[in-house]
Amino acid sequence: LERSWQESVKKEDLPELSLQSWEELTENEEIKTNIETKILPAYLNKTNWFSGKQRAIYNCTIAECVQLPLGDGQVSLLLLEVNYKSGLPETYILPVAFGRKRFANSLMQEYPQAVLCEVKWNGQNGVLCDAFYTSFMQEWLIENMAKSTNLSFETSAISFTGTEEIKKYVQKRQAIRSRIYMSKFQDNTAITYDNNFFLKAYRKVDIGTNPDHEVSQYLSQQAQ
Repeated sequence: LERSWQESVKKEDLPELSLQSWEELTENEEIKTNIETKILPAYLNKTNWFSGKQRAIYNCTIAECVQLPLGDGQVSLLLLEVNYKSGLPETYILPVAFGRKRFANSLMQEYPQAVLCEVKWNGQNGVLCDAFYTSFMQEWLIENMAKSTNLSFETSAISFTGTEEIKKYVQKRQAIRSRIYMSKFQDNTAITYDNNFFLKAYRKVDIGTNPDHEVSQYLSQQAQ
């Protein structure tokens, strides 16, 4: 696996947020405006999966937010609408989580592109980070694929589909080692599981099925 090609980030270089409750991320208008106008535009331009780096951002808004049922892990799945000064807008998904101090320090050194800002919340200091980089999110994803879970929210839904091979693999193992797979030329976020399974999370959202997913699904079916 490749290590991050980006330089580590220092805490003093990060913007700061102070939260009384996790819900304030999107329910407190002042905090939400700060995230939309300052934190998100700067963050998107340092990720590998954001395809609008060569375009001038007009504004970035949180179109939707759902709380994912991860138990102890607090994760908000954001649907971001990015409008440009010219051309059509784009939509991206970004799950965000709170990274506590020890994990935050590790993340800033190894995966600086996963850190949005510094956060003070619930009496603790940490960072707001891309939840795909957290172990509890990675575990949650493969567990739900193994169960073919369907989740319904107020205005949206998430459907997981997993093969029989994944189901048997997860059932037989008490622990599965997951890790982010990094590459300079990715338009997605990739996670490996025990070096046996490779998950791609497509960040850009569009109408219809992602063509890359259709090709991968077809090849997987032909290989069985």
